[in-house]
Amino acid sequence: MARVLSPKGRRARLEAVAQLVKPGASTILDLGSGIGAVVPFLAQRVPNAEIVAVDQSAYLISKQKNQRVTTRSTLVLSHIPELPFRPESFDVVVAIQFLHEIFCFLGPDALSSTFERIFSLLSDNGSIVVLDHQNPGSAQIKVKLPEKLQPKLQYFAEHFQPRTITFEELSGGWQGMSMRDFYDFITKIFALGTPLEDEEMNEEHTPFLRTEFVQLLEKTGFRITYDADFTPIELHLKRFKVKVKADSPLPKRHLLVRGEKVC
Repeated sequence: MARVLSPKGRRARLEAVAQLVKPGASTILDLGSGIGAVVPFLAQRVPNAEIVAVDQSAYLISKQKNQRVTTRSTLVLSHIPELPFRPESFDVVVAIQFLHEIFCFLGPDALSSTFERIFSLLSDNGSIVVLDHQNPGSAQIKVKLPEKLQPKLQYFAEHFQPRTITFEELSGGWQGMSMRDFYDFITKIFALGTPLEDEEMNEEHTPFLRTEFVQLLEKTGFRITYDADFTPIELHLKRFKVKVKADSPLPKRHLLVRGEKVC
């Protein structure tokens, strides 16, 4: 997982998150920090800010400790959403590809509780910046896989736990399937046959529609000041040499949202 989380190939996403952080922030919480890939981008954006990086994996925290790039950062090992901080401790909370894990493993109530906890931790006019996976919808598409990937699709359908994956064999080597099922498959190929397989087969990369995510933030009390899609799925199509036929442009993989605390 430390290798998967390395900045290579993720630079554009990390830079986009950092650019949404207010330059006057003095305290930043990196929630679900992993190996701290975004920390150098935050430090460059806000050089004088104190950055607190929190993760519940002792191994990933240790990797971050060995690669620390700024002395103005603090590493905290903590179960999330039970965060050991006082109310109004931070000007900004950043969460990169982490909140979907709360949703998938702990459920929607835990995600709501996490948002409420983040809201309480933010100072007046503080903000949350989130980059995470999104549900592209259930529209049907046609997919043509290279020969070596065809058995992987069947394997994936048999082992993916969150929901039933279905596809239909079509003429000319094409398969018909929903866009949502395809996005989960194409973004999890990397884990098949690796030590990450069990974890990845138990969580979705298509957890919520962007509109649903935004509504949950607004329900918590945040005012949305930035709301966009990010990361073209075409990058995965090129990487794995997959062809797709769809009636409309393919949605991007991620949502990128900033919400400000309204008091």
